Amino acid sequence: MKKLLSIAVCASAVAAFGSNVEVTLGEVGVTAITSSLTNIVVAVSYKDLATDDGNISISNVIKTANLAVGDSIRVFKANGSYDAYTLIADASGNLNWAANLNWGVGATSSESAAEAPDSTTLTAGTGFWLVRGPNWNGLETTFYIYGKPTTSVTTRVAKDTATLVGNPTQRNLSPTFSSKVVGDRVFIPDPTKTGGQKFYTYSKDGTWKASKSDFSVVPPVIPAGTGFWYVPKAESTVSWSDS
Repeated sequence: MKKLLSIAVCASAVAAFGSNVEVTLGEVGVTAITSSLTNIVVAVSYKDLATDDGNISISNVIKTANLAVGDSIRVFKANGSYDAYTLIADASGNLNWAANLNWGVGATSSESAAEAPDSTTLTAGTGFWLVRGPNWNGLETTFYIYGKPTTSVTTRVAKDTATLVGNPTQRNLSPTFSSKVVGDRVFIPDPTKTGGQKFYTYSKDGTWKASKSDFSVVPPVIPAGTGFWYVPKAESTVSWSDS
């Protein structure tokens, strides 16, 4: 994971995938993420360069450079389904995200299509899946997320609900949970296992216990720019401090 890059922009910057957007000097942040995982939980780390509402569109959430045709983004919804977007190439070879159907977890697709990638937005501090497609070479590769930096990120998570959240800072950090209840769980992708994950459960002694082990951490450290599943027993918030 590389540090935040301060990019000297005098007049304009090319937003994540093509259009020129007027920005102020020092407004652009970049995070490089290197991984060999087929399914990567990526943290939404920035605001959109093209808007002021604090959210970033699917079209701009990840740079298509170093990705391959057939890679997809999965955005999970509150009802347990997810919207899928697949990377396609047009006649000129330009890469763009195309909306697929809305899928139910572990089920066949529904009749409704996902919203358009340029109108679907994500909030900093949440997460999404990057799923490598059939054209991926299977090797460790680096891809990039970038946009307008944000200094304070807090994400609200409903009780008994699996929510994708992420570390939007430039350092490996432990998140701060506003409410910790015995039985809360954190699931983190495990790079040593294909499709595997490590999970931690909050215990009555005030520590997070690693699965199948007595090893405890307070709380788990999340690599910069990556995400995890959080399933709390009571409504909670996840916040990050990069000071």
